[in-house]
Amino acid sequence: MLMGSNLSTTRRKRINHYISVGADLESNIFEKGEPLEWLHTVVDDITIYIHDNDRSLTMSKLVNKSLRVGLNGVDLQQLPENFKIVDVSNITDHINFVSSISNHRYFYMSPAVMKDLGRMVRNEDINIDKRILDHPRKYQLLR
Repeated sequence: MLMGSNLSTTRRKRINHYISVGADLESNIFEKGEPLEWLHTVVDDITIYIHDNDRSLTMSKLVNKSLRVGLNGVDLQQLPENFKIVDVSNITDHINFVSSISNHRYFYMSPAVMKDLGRMVRNEDINIDKRILDHPRKYQLLR
């Protein structure tokens, strides 16, 4: 892997945000012993968007025989405090019908999700409708 030990051992975080949308990665990829276990050491805020009816990732889950980050999320109990999950499963404001078929393109075909992503990228602290789910760092984006 291209990531050297210099990045993972530095004390100063070098990246403000890591935003994962529609990620087709194993759900344990950030846990100890896995390829991205060090990510929390170089990133201030790690946000993982999930959609529980992402049909593209459902197919990937079947093919790869493992949970997918963008479909199933991650185990926040196993991860540091700078990880959070935003569930967008209830967002249905797709710009066109084709994107609503797979539910995989929500990050650029849903005005509500794009607004939330834009807020994070611009470091804006505007009031976006979210509610806490089953963990204090897991939210559901509301329309």
